[in-house]
Amino acid sequence: MLAQGFALVKDADGAVIKRVEDVAPGAALQLEFADGTAEAIATSGGARPKLAAKPPAKAKEPGNQGSLF
Repeated sequence: MLAQGFALVKDADGAVIKRVEDVAPGAALQLEFADGTAEAIATSGGARPKLAAKPPAKAKEPGNQGSLF
């Protein structure tokens, strides 16, 4: 049991988060207090959000420079 004034922070998989650098903005969190738990979404953190993979570049037709604007 946690003492009053303290909270245990877990990620969506239930792993304990010990450092702010392990929290990414938008991450689902579970906060465990002495009297119960609460769900939360991180609005900031130290971890960089995972970026989506870039789509493959479109092949250009030979001799077509494409639009410059």
